[in-house]
Amino acid sequence: MTRLIPASLLTLAALASACMNSGRGTQSSATAGPPADFGNAMVAEVKDAQGQVVLRGNFALNEETDDDVERKATLAPTTAGAQSAGEAEIEVSRDGTPRSQEVEFSATGLQAGAAYTFVIDGKVFATVAADSRGRASLERDVPLPTAP
Repeated sequence: MTRLIPASLLTLAALASACMNSGRGTQSSATAGPPADFGNAMVAEVKDAQGQVVLRGNFALNEETDDDVERKATLAPTTAGAQSAGEAEIEVSRDGTPRSQEVEFSATGLQAGAAYTFVIDGKVFATVAADSRGRASLERDVPLPTAP
């Protein structure tokens, strides 16, 4: 027996799903490039869907009490993102084998629902959608390249 689902129910289900996902600032898609060691990264950027840089900052070493290497960048607005602000952080753990690294981006003052690309040293790290309040963030463990 075949059952037909009214179009109005399908529309409601789609809207409910979109509403639940729109407020989280979650990753809409991610481009995971080859393993990279970001321990010496220099520049972090946030680009809009047209490829314009809206936020940019230089990584600087941040003192840690453990053996980890932490680099932070305060992301300042460019003329394309005058009301935006953000931060990027890379933490490379030196204890344990294999070493690991964690990369974090966060930005505010973005256009709600718009797609933004997080970039490190000119390489795409991930693409995310800003939530309904114009915030976008991502935290991800990134594998380090293996030694030859």
